[in-house]
Amino acid sequence: AMQEKLRRDGVRVRISYRYSYEQLGRLMGCDRKTAWRRVQEGLGMLGEKLVELKVVAPVEAGEQVHDNFKKMVYFYDFK
Repeated sequence: AMQEKLRRDGVRVRISYRYSYEQLGRLMGCDRKTAWRRVQEGLGMLGEKLVELKVVAPVEAGEQVHDNFKKMVYFYDFK
């Protein structure tokens, strides 16, 4: 809310927030495991569409794909 207020006041802020699967589940009216499955299904459909539109290259069989998008955030990441 504070970042949104700053943005409306003309201050450039970086708004980013990652909902937990438990929070998504509450918003979607299901449990966290179902929310995880729905998110994974949506990401799979997005990936297929991006390959279809030739935005990204298809993943070859046997190629390992890492789906861990979490990273540590340090104070020096923000300038």
